[in-house]
Amino acid sequence: MSLDKIEDMFLGIKPMLAYLVEDLVHKNRLNEAKGVYLRNNLQDTVRPDVKEQLDDYDYDPSKDVPAPDFFGPVSTPIESYIVLPDHVKVQMISTVADIPKLNELLKEPFVGVDSEWRPSLTKFHKTAPALFQISGASTSFLIDFYNLKENLELDAKLSEIFNNESSIIVGFSFNSDIDQFTRKFTKLKFYRYIKNFIDAQSYFSRVMLAAP
Repeated sequence: MSLDKIEDMFLGIKPMLAYLVEDLVHKNRLNEAKGVYLRNNLQDTVRPDVKEQLDDYDYDPSKDVPAPDFFGPVSTPIESYIVLPDHVKVQMISTVADIPKLNELLKEPFVGVDSEWRPSLTKFHKTAPALFQISGASTSFLIDFYNLKENLELDAKLSEIFNNESSIIVGFSFNSDIDQFTRKFTKLKFYRYIKNFIDAQSYFSRVMLAAP
């Protein structure tokens, strides 16, 4: 996904954009980093060392050309990555109006779940889940937890999905995600009870041992 689309998706969520900037600086992509930094007024959000480095950098807007927008790996060779099948669509859930789209998952026999959060760079660097991925056979939903982490309507919908007797929730080492939810999302309850659950991690070693 291109930088301009990432910026649009997380508009108003400065901590996520600050992490994007810091990651670009770490990769020595200073011109791109300063473009995001300036467009989103992140002077008071990025780390002081990153701010100092970017403030000293001579930004060239003509070289800050966004990459083409797509879901998938941006580095090569693309054949090295596992990609979603062509029939699977990706939808963002970032507003209350988007929540009813999740009804599609109530008819799915298997629902995959995972969450992502900014890594802790130091012992006292506290982070919280930023993105919750929940998918059926034909649609993968990306839920913006920065905007919706306290939304009770989202909590009710996810509880309905997690308690659906006709579905099996599938995660990989999902206990670590639940631990994050418990500590950071005290107003949400959807993760406290799952009707049917499989942790794929428990089957991973069996599959690897059975492989030729």
